[in-house]
Formats: sequence, structure tokens, C-alpha cells
Amino acid sequence: LTSAFLSCDSSTQADCAPSPAVQSSESLLRDKRVICSIDLDCFYAQCEELRNPSLKGKPVGVQQKHLIITSNYAARAHGIKKGDSLPEVMRKCPSITICNGEDLCFYREISTSIFKIVSRWTPKVQRLGLDEFFADITELVTWSDTGARVSVHGMLFPDTQPCTAPWSAVDPLTDRCASRLALGSKICAEIRAAIFSEMGLTTSGGVSVSKLLSKMVASANKPDKQTVFLPTEEALEALMPASLGVNKVPGIGF
Repeated sequence: LTSAFLSCDSSTQADCAPSPAVQSSESLLRDKRVICSIDLDCFYAQCEELRNPSLKGKPVGVQQKHLIITSNYAARAHGIKKGDSLPEVMRKCPSITICNGEDLCFYREISTSIFKIVSRWTPKVQRLGLDEFFADITELVTWSDTGARVSVHGMLFPDTQPCTAPWSAVDPLTDRCASRLALGSKICAEIRAAIFSEMGLTTSGGVSVSKLLSKMVASANKPDKQTVFLPTEEALEALMPASLGVNKVPGIGF
């Protein structure tokens, strides 16, 4: 997928039609993997709310050096962004609580606890930083696949509203992939529900046939929601249009 996408350099991407990523659709639809990406919403800020429950619902920012590295959604409502200086943050939101995030020990403890929760579903878990996790749930999906059509839990990219009924695919290849991803979305929802029930932390999730695709859609409907990516040509065109710079692709640009 990545090599196909990179066949256009940044100076000519806008002239490519359709997106090179579309060329990968058939092979991706044949891929039997089901990968779940779980992204903790404003992780450091949520950890500070765990440490001090009185902060829940109030604007909170986490500071490292002289910058804000993250803030909760109550603070973001005031226009606070990652990388804002402390004077800028106080100007935007005088009532904000600033927490020092230099010591990572508490964040690491919480991250380890989440890793253990996710690992109850599969041993194939990879942690990215402290606040993102990939879970390969392929075997679970295969084991629970009865061939029955099931509904997606969450959104189906690029939709922004939850699915309310099983989808109807136009061909057997797409239908098979769709069914497996729907089962994967159910498992992803279970993992996220366990994290919230046991840790009190909200997460955003993505489900697709690769880490790259699941990660890209995990942030599509933040916070506290999950998105499924079925790699049809239309969906790939929407997620990776020809105009998308490589600096926007996880693992390449950031």
C-alpha cells in the first residue's frame, strides 16, 4: 500500500488521478488480517484526571518544558492546541489547570495496565508510545466467524454516523472482508469498553486489515468512538487522495 501511494512524489500528487492507493484495493480486500488500533484520548490529561478526580470536566493541560503537550477536550474548547506556550494557554483559558508532565512514571504505569487489558483478547499486542496500541485479532475473528452477516460497531469510513444495520456488499470479495471487519469491530468495542470500565479512560478505535489503515481511521471520529475501514477503491480514495502529502502518513511523515 505504501509503495503504491508513494509512486507519486509530493510535487505531482495533485495531478495523480485516481490516488495510487486505489491500486491496492483488491489485494487489501483479500487480506485476512484484522487489526485493531486503540488510541487513548488526550492520554496524559486523562491520567491527570485519574490522579486528581476533581479535575474531571474542567480544562486541563499537561506541560513539558515550557509548552503544552496535550490538553483535555474541555481545554480544547477554548482553542488550546498542542505546542502552545504557557502564556498563550493562560490567555486563552485563565481557568485552566496546568499539570507538570515531566515525570512519566505514572503515565507508564497506566499504559502498562492498559496493555494488560488488551492482551486478554490476544497476545499479539504492540504498544506505540504510551497511548496507542495495535492488537492483531485475526485469530479471534476467524474463530468466531460463522458466516452470518453482522453489523458494524461504530462508524464505517468515511461516514460519521454509527452503522445501524449490516452492510450489503456488491461482490463476494468485498462481502467477505466486510464480514470479518464487522466481527473485528465488535471485539474492538469490547476491548475499549473494558478499558473504560476498569480504568475510567476513553479511547478511540480503528479496525482494518493493516496497522497503517487502522491507525489512520482511529482518529477519524475522536473522541470515544471507533471507525471501520473497508479498503474499497472509494474508501482508499477518500482516505489517501492524490493530494495527500506523505508527511500525513503515519510512520513516514509523523
